[in-house]
Amino acid sequence: DYLDKDKDYRVARLAELELLDERNIHALNHLKVYQHRISCNYNKRIIPRQFEVGDLVMKENQFNTRAEREKKGKFEPHWLGPYVIVAKYGTGAYKLAHPNGDELWEPMNAMHLK
Repeated sequence: DYLDKDKDYRVARLAELELLDERNIHALNHLKVYQHRISCNYNKRIIPRQFEVGDLVMKENQFNTRAEREKKGKFEPHWLGPYVIVAKYGTGAYKLAHPNGDELWEPMNAMHLK
C-alpha cells in the first residue's frame, strides 16, 4: 500500500513537472515574440543619423538641471548651432566646433544632433 502511494505520488509529480516545463517554454516563446514586437516598433521610430567630418549640424539645447530649464523657459531655442564636425568617435559620438574653429570640450552623441 505504501509503495503504491509512493508510486502514484511520483507519477503525479512527474506529470506536474512536465506541465511546468510546458508552461515555461510557452512563457519563453511569448516573451521572445513580445521582445521582437517591441524591437520592431522601436526601430520604426529611430532615424539613423550618420555624419561625416566637415558636416554642419545643429546641437540639441540641453539643460543640466530642472531649475536651469525652468529659468530659461519655453521660449529658449531647442537647437543651437550651426557647428562643424571635426572628429568622429566610434559609431555615434562626434567632436564639434564652432564655425570659427573653437572646439567644444565634450563629444556629442548623434542622438542629440541634426
